[in-house]
Amino acid sequence: MADPAGRSLGVKLLSWLMKGLAGLAAIVALCVGLFWGMRAGWIGPTVKVLDGLRPGDAVVALDTKWENDDPVSKRISHFYVDDPAALERLAKRWVSGGLAPFFLCGYNYELYLVSKGEVTKSFSINLERGCNTLVDGQGRSFWFDPSLIEDAEADLKKPRVEEKAFADRAEARRYLAEVPKDPAFLMLLDPEWRRFDGELRFMTACEASADDKACLDSVVRRVKERYPGAEFLPRTNAQTYQGGKVTEIGVVLACTEAFRKEFDLFPVGKDAWRPFPLKLTAVFKP
Repeated sequence: MADPAGRSLGVKLLSWLMKGLAGLAAIVALCVGLFWGMRAGWIGPTVKVLDGLRPGDAVVALDTKWENDDPVSKRISHFYVDDPAALERLAKRWVSGGLAPFFLCGYNYELYLVSKGEVTKSFSINLERGCNTLVDGQGRSFWFDPSLIEDAEADLKKPRVEEKAFADRAEARRYLAEVPKDPAFLMLLDPEWRRFDGELRFMTACEASADDKACLDSVVRRVKERYPGAEFLPRTNAQTYQGGKVTEIGVVLACTEAFRKEFDLFPVGKDAWRPFPLKLTAVFKP
């Protein structure tokens, strides 16, 4: 004859197990719902891509020629939109999904909002399924539906994109002064040499820094103390790790040649200076 106490304990254990499984299923369902809710933009922040457009503005998208499985950018390539009615339609539709992870997928388009030939806002867009995201100027990543561009294909025009190279800085600056006068001119990618002459590169040790940002901040602070008022743009291009911490970084300073000649705060090699090539990309209506 079965033990009533044992049978009762078994029933209780089975009941607890069923309740536990039901709770786990509810948690999984909640997580899935949150994921798809964020992806669709029902939960969390979204981005209105064309927010802030004014009369006379345009949208320009340059194909990066990134090699992935996206068929849309391969077929459409570069495009622009300047028709007010088309821009109004796109402004209502081109809204991102919610916040998304960053993927190592690259980007198919660099998209620019342009006002009177000047870029006012820019986004990087990936259209590959599974990686389809948009990154805004604040470095935030959002889901972006590739069909938003594909469905607008009738409104997209083909621009004329010119890659220009110059013999010297005087010729380059004359071009910069004259090109906005062209009635077909849409925009140009602001060349690095417009403000600086090149990049100064060197390696430096980090003092007990946990990451490359802290180390670079220390370098920038020392440069500003040594050369008050000097203009430069810093970044890193290499890191050396030991024990989980950054012990050395490669520093890149975009600066003028005059600053480069004066610079002696850190030791630099003979190949440390790299002048910017006198090139630029300009975009025109056909």
